[in-house]
This record gives sequence, structure tokens and C-alpha cells, in this order.
Amino acid sequence: MIAILLTLIVFIVVIVTIATEKMNRAVISLLGAIFLFLFLFFYTQNISNTLAFPWKFNFENLSNLLILILDIKPFEKLSLLLFQNDYLSPFQFFNIIDFMVGTREDNFNNLHSIILILGIMIQVGICHEAGVFQFVALNLVKSSKGDPNRLLLICCLLSVFLSSIINNILTVIVLIPLTIMICRMLSINPVPYILSEAILVNIGGIIFPISSVPNVLISESGGLNFIHYLIYIAWFAIILLLVTFLIFQLYFKKKLKVPESRLVRVLEEFNPWNFVPNKQLFYSSIFSLIITFILIIAIPTFTDIIALTLGLLLIIISKINASDAIKTIDFELILYLLGIFIITGCMDYVGIIDSIGFALKHITGGSPQITAQVSLWIPAFLSSSIDNIPITSALIPIMPILTFNFNTYQSQVSYFALGFGTNLGDNLTPMGDNILVMNLTKQHGIELKFKQFFKIGFLSTIIQLSVTSFYLAILMSF
Repeated sequence: MIAILLTLIVFIVVIVTIATEKMNRAVISLLGAIFLFLFLFFYTQNISNTLAFPWKFNFENLSNLLILILDIKPFEKLSLLLFQNDYLSPFQFFNIIDFMVGTREDNFNNLHSIILILGIMIQVGICHEAGVFQFVALNLVKSSKGDPNRLLLICCLLSVFLSSIINNILTVIVLIPLTIMICRMLSINPVPYILSEAILVNIGGIIFPISSVPNVLISESGGLNFIHYLIYIAWFAIILLLVTFLIFQLYFKKKLKVPESRLVRVLEEFNPWNFVPNKQLFYSSIFSLIITFILIIAIPTFTDIIALTLGLLLIIISKINASDAIKTIDFELILYLLGIFIITGCMDYVGIIDSIGFALKHITGGSPQITAQVSLWIPAFLSSSIDNIPITSALIPIMPILTFNFNTYQSQVSYFALGFGTNLGDNLTPMGDNILVMNLTKQHGIELKFKQFFKIGFLSTIIQLSVTSFYLAILMSF
């Protein structure tokens, strides 16, 4: 019992520290992982019983001593619950390796996820340096001709499109400064456009198995590929986009200002090629990204190897400095993932995952319909104030318990529900990645209040989740 309590406390401390930004997320996750490794190693080896005390120290004897002195039976039960660890096998270093990369039984899912993330990071980083995303974004914004509703739609489309290819943080880093620059050129309020982009990045994050880290983890664990996402998710993401856009139009109706025609002409004269430092790198990075998507769809078995190979080939073909390309990799994210993998692995090892899984199984009663709804709403509310990566990592081992005796289709829909919940729930509060949005706007001299974000974020996300809930109910009815 003490192993369960301490492991759970470490997990809570890690996610609270991350949520409050008290410490770097990679550092705190690795510290938590190291602490749990040392604790479980010594605890399961019964080191306390082999130390050279004058008399043999034994927790069971201590329990009996308490009973003899106090003669209160609850103390015996409490002591045995806290200190009896016979049910845990000795914890070894190879357990840590299994947690980080996976095992043969789960097809080394964690290692595949990390390789895929690395490959996509290299390509996306080079595309960003080549100005691909900025070039595309500015060209589309210029096509709005200054019409506020059309500009809002373009910002929404851009946000979903970019976040379906690159991670949400990079999408925000690309779009928010660009949006602020455009709005200042047009002398209009940028807040409606910034809020719309920030909320919609999470819809883009559900479209493909490579669109977000939770999707990568879920697709590897659930056996989902690009075709599955195209059939069940991509088109539905467009429905969510349209529904959300209508909400934005109604909500921001009085705040969308038509710019002066002379300012629109200034915007139209702005050259998008100013964002492109090297045209050869620009075209080669686009080609590499397109080929990656085609091959991942055609050969879904080796998505991670394909992404990494093409990323490395892009470095060679584009003749850029390899050191510069490697700098584009977010190693903090990789270390963070390794720490989280170990912590959630320890949670599984001491039985927390099984306990939660069987408790949820009892709630669902083994019903595929209820399982889909539970897999959607619980992760959504957990992700509203906690980083969705550890939530996803903790919930993935529970899915086989919840989907036990389901057919392949019902199991896949349940994993899709988990993906919807962990991605969409991020906007229920201005926590998580949205803190970055608020910081970026502040750096550019624009005040974006917590209350502003919360009102539109909570409203739009509840509607998105409700629409998704209805869609999952339809899928499970087949």
C-alpha cells in the first residue's frame, strides 16, 4: 500500500509542478522517475530486513508489537496494508528500460513513438527555418482582402492545418506573432483572431496520428494508422471546425472590424518571400514533408523509420549544417516523455493502473457505448488543467482493461475517444499550452485576460465535446 500511495503522490506532484510551471517539465519528470526507481528498488528488495541492526527489524514484527502493546486490531490491518510488499516482484533496472522503450509484448510502442516524434521534429524544424509555414500563412491571409469574416475563417483554417502537421506549440509560435503583425498593419483588434487560433490548434491535433504527441502515443498503442484517421477522424475534424467557426462568428460579431482600404493595399503589397531565406531549402523541405505523408499512408507499418529516414535525408539533400538541424529537435520533450513513461510504468507496476481500470470497467459495465463516453469526457476534464501527455500516458494502459472482450472496431473507437478527449479538453481552461499563447501576446504588448480565454474556450470546448460525444455514439451503434 505504501508503494501505491507514494507512487501516486509522486505522479500528482509532477503534474501539479508542470501545471504551475514551478520547474522545467523535463527536469521534474526525470526527478520523479529517479525517485520512484530508487524507492521501488529498495522497497521490493526488502533492504530494511537485511541491514545489520542489533536485532532484526521486520515490519510484520513491528505490527505484532503494536498489537501486543495497544491491543487494537485496526493497527495490525493498517501496518500490514502499508508495509506488506510480498505481492511485488523485485524491481530491477531492466524495468526502467521496459518502461522507457516498451516490451516485446507491446511491440516496443514507446520507442516507436519517440523515433516517430524525432523524425517529424527534424522535418518540421527545417520547414520552419525555411519559412514554409510563414509563407503559406501570409499568402492565405492576404487572400482575405481585409474582410474580417474571411480573415477569421482563414485564421481558423490555418490553425487547424498547421497543427495537423506540426505540434501545437510551434503552430502558436508561428501564427500568433504573424497574426499580431497582420492586425497591426490593418489597425484592427487581434484578440478575436488569436483566441480562435489558440482554441482550434487542438482540433488540428486530432486529425492525423502524427498531429500531436497524445495521438502518436495512442495510435502506437491502439494499432491505429493513417487510414483509420482519414476514415474516422479527418472529415469529422472539418465538422468540428465548421461548428467552432460558427460559434466564433456569433461570439466575436461585434468585435470584428473592417479595416481601411488603404491599409489593405499595404498588406497586399507585402512580399511573402521575405520569410524565405533559401528557396532551395524551401522547396526541398516541402517535398520531404509531402513524401513523408505519402509513404506513411502507403506503408503504415514503418511510420517511425520512414519519418526519421526522410528527416536525415533532408539534412543531407538540403546541405544545411547537421548541428543546426539537430538544434531544431525538442530534446526537452523527449526527456520529458522518458520521465513520464517511467512514472506511469511505475504506476502500472504497483497496481494503480489496474485499480483505476477495473474501477472504470465497473462504471462502464463493459458497455462499448459507455466506454466511449468515459474515454472522452474523463480525459477531457483531466487535460483541462494538466498537461495532456502524462494524462494520455497514464490512461493508455487502462484501455486494454476497458476494451476487454470488445471487437477490433469497438476497441479502435474507444482509442479514438481517448484521442478526442485528451486533445480537445486542453481548451476547457487557459492552462497547459494556452499559457504560452497568453505569454506571447503579452510580449507583443497585447493584454489577453484569463477571463476572456476561459469564457470562449469553455463554451466552444463543451460544444465540441458534445458533438464528438454524439459522433462516438453513432460509431458505436454500428
